[in-house]
Amino acid sequence: MTESTKTGIFWLVAVALALLAMIVAWPSSQEAGTNIKINEPLFAEFKDPGVATSMRIVSFDDEQGELKTFEVRQDPE
Repeated sequence: MTESTKTGIFWLVAVALALLAMIVAWPSSQEAGTNIKINEPLFAEFKDPGVATSMRIVSFDDEQGELKTFEVRQDPE
């Protein structure tokens, strides 16, 4: 096997692995932030706010690499 053939096989395998890595790491439409609700109710079927005792919304900040939590609870008194 000549050096040119070995180099060609090496490049072919490298390109195939790079393509496989791109396919696996490609974000889906859900990850792209298309499920964000702005000016829409979170739960349309929820009609009676008096029965709610707590609510927690957790989101992930990609830039900071941390979770952000927003939480509201009803006072027990």
